[in-house]
Amino acid sequence: IESISAPASQMLTTLLSAVPAVVTAVLVLFVAFLAGRFVASLITDLLTKLGFNAILAVLGVGEEPADGKQTPSEVAGNIVLAGVLLFAAIEASNALGFQDLAIILVEFTAFAGRVILGLIIFALGLYLANLAASALQKQSTVEGKLLPFAARTSILVLAAAMGLQQMGLADQIITIAFGLTLGSVAVAVAIAFGLGAKDIAAGEVERWLKNIRGARK
Repeated sequence: IESISAPASQMLTTLLSAVPAVVTAVLVLFVAFLAGRFVASLITDLLTKLGFNAILAVLGVGEEPADGKQTPSEVAGNIVLAGVLLFAAIEASNALGFQDLAIILVEFTAFAGRVILGLIIFALGLYLANLAASALQKQSTVEGKLLPFAARTSILVLAAAMGLQQMGLADQIITIAFGLTLGSVAVAVAIAFGLGAKDIAAGEVERWLKNIRGARK
């Protein structure tokens, strides 16, 4: 009897000692869910009133969602709710003694934050690129048709490099690729300018040679 009752008593003691931690973890998650839904609802309503649902049209990557579809404001609210639940899950894991799980959740939360910040940087770059292209497109000359494309591409490449670097995705590869891209653009511009203005350059060189020969005489 003792060989059976001793393990059973020990197991019961372990379960009873774990009950407060489990109750605390469940309570933390429940309160976080209620608070997260409340905050997410406030943010969704605020962004909707500020016209955030037209962000896709402003960035030039889409149109304002139709009725019945999920809006950008609702997506932002869901992201806030997910963030609140992640922090609550970290605290619940610590309360249950799952330290390894808490560390994983902390790292995932930090990475998700970097990804969101990187996307914000790229979205801002996309907005600035479209704004610059629209401003330059008002010109009617040939250069006015080439400059918007060059400006938009340059800003997008810079924004993409900054966004990916903020995400921590292969920093050295991104730096090298960005340097190679800028170098390629510089070489292409130099070659295009040289080929397009070769007659002018030849005339200038010929004029210099005549001046040098005249000075020698």
